[in-house]
Amino acid sequence: MKLITFIGTGKYEEVCYHYDTEYRCTTKNASAALTEWFAPAEVIVMLTAKAAQHDNWRDLESYLQSNQVPYQPVKIPDGQSETEIWQLFSIFAEKLSERDEVILDITHGFRSLPVLALLATIYLRASKKINLRGIFYGAFEAKNEKGEAPIFNLTSFLELIDWASAADRFVDSGDGTQLAEILKKSSKNKAPWLDASMEPARLEEIADDLTQLSFALTLNRLEESVQCYLSLKEHLGEDASSHGNTAQVTNPFRILSDRLVDFYGDLSENNAQNQLALIQWHLRNDNIAQAVLLSREWLISIAFDYFPIDKAGRNDFEERKKVADWLTAADTNSALSIKGVTLGELKGSFNRVRSIRNDIAHCSGITSVKEITECMKKEIGIMKGIVKRISR
Repeated sequence: MKLITFIGTGKYEEVCYHYDTEYRCTTKNASAALTEWFAPAEVIVMLTAKAAQHDNWRDLESYLQSNQVPYQPVKIPDGQSETEIWQLFSIFAEKLSERDEVILDITHGFRSLPVLALLATIYLRASKKINLRGIFYGAFEAKNEKGEAPIFNLTSFLELIDWASAADRFVDSGDGTQLAEILKKSSKNKAPWLDASMEPARLEEIADDLTQLSFALTLNRLEESVQCYLSLKEHLGEDASSHGNTAQVTNPFRILSDRLVDFYGDLSENNAQNQLALIQWHLRNDNIAQAVLLSREWLISIAFDYFPIDKAGRNDFEERKKVADWLTAADTNSALSIKGVTLGELKGSFNRVRSIRNDIAHCSGITSVKEITECMKKEIGIMKGIVKRISR
């Protein structure tokens, strides 16, 4: 494990740093306390030109040498320009290897350099799978009358980065699986933002609903989507008196929970109108293949009203194939009409969607993504007209 720390040129005063109940160390330098407590394999000390000549560095170096702690002084720029900021990023990237375990001490340092280092480390956490074991800040200014100052562990706030990524993914594509993983992790680790009365089981139920709903929507499993949606809606709206909730405290989940059900729209019933809304939802979230596949099946379902067959066969694959073949071969100029929707109109839309579906399924690439999207927008307009008439 590596400890990354900074040395500044300010006046450091001796104080008894403490962390939890078991860790205490009297020193001028918070990084010395962290070194004593966590015994890193190496201490990487970031030094500007002025800091490298300062007594603060000489004191820390003396401590490291006398305790036989491997260390590496690293010269860094002052961060006075964007170029120097990116130089700092490059230095961090060079000093950290794939899957390194890292503790970051942001107590000391010149101006915003520790913050920039934190941002760089967070990026490397994703790109190099760095295990950021802790972010610590020695709060000298919070010293009490006994000369004791706390060292705060800010690591839990890393979860905000994960929440941001999951929220982005959910809002952009409707995929709630990453959000579900964070909910389960928060429940298991008893995240500090959780209300004390909330049962972990409820969070896990919400996480399971999100996961299953995301998969069901991706695979266009409409009946299963309805069941998962209703379950999610129930678990999000359960009585606070029996399960507790997070409403008392603003937190990452509370901010998103109000939007979860509304974001998906109305999936409470598997009917033509809600199916069309789901097609629009897919297209809006760039799930183009799902939108095309569902549009084809939607048009086949509408065609059942024209085809003399037992309505119980609507979900039977062979029966649906018969209807699709019949619709493909139907007379384009047919005047057959139900509720103002002509068979010719239905066939025209079906054939256009079928052509796009075949292009996607066979990976032919004849039609560009832009052309498919524009075509589907037009077809959805036609389909909205159809559902409006048949719903009267």
